[in-house]
Amino acid sequence: MVENKKIGTFIQTLRKERGLTQKELAEMIHVSDKTISKWENAGSIPDTEMLKPLCDALMVSLNELISGEKLPPENYSQKAEENLMDLLKKEQESKRRLRLSIFIGILLIIATFIFSIITCGGRIALYLDTPSLLFIAVPAFGLVLISGKRDLASIISLLRKTIIPIGASVSIVSLVVILAIVAHQQPDVLGPNLAVCVLAFLYSLIIYLVLTVWEARRS
Repeated sequence: MVENKKIGTFIQTLRKERGLTQKELAEMIHVSDKTISKWENAGSIPDTEMLKPLCDALMVSLNELISGEKLPPENYSQKAEENLMDLLKKEQESKRRLRLSIFIGILLIIATFIFSIITCGGRIALYLDTPSLLFIAVPAFGLVLISGKRDLASIISLLRKTIIPIGASVSIVSLVVILAIVAHQQPDVLGPNLAVCVLAFLYSLIIYLVLTVWEARRS
């Protein structure tokens, strides 16, 4: 956090020296002004792909931006090596976290569908309401982990695009169970399972609308 604060303060100082507002700087490097504000307030640091455009916009070297300060010539080479090593370590750590997130996400998605097929076994009626939401929420959480997205805006955008397909998938699983019920002539559980089939998709539509409104209010 100390490093984030130092870099953020440096970005803010350079921006003001160039007479730019957060919105003007954001337009120059094609991000939102909220992203600039987050950088300057130590909420996060620029992603790797944003470093060069930001350096060009602020007219500063990459080495100095990462250091969070203007560097005298005699310290420039040494600081460059230190920054390079730090970047490599962070990149390796980021890749490890991403691989772990993908693994956990895949496990969650697989576990959800195995649970819905084996545990419910033709009696999805037992899993109305909250459990039906879980059948949507757990795969959605898994997708977020797999995607590697960490900022709220990106997560909301991802969920908004995928929540309806997830709900439709749960409804399809329910429909398969319904067909099995019909084949085995179990009319006592047919009605509740039909309700689950509809509810899963309905829940996904409601979540989609909530996320759409939320995303619109944040933009």
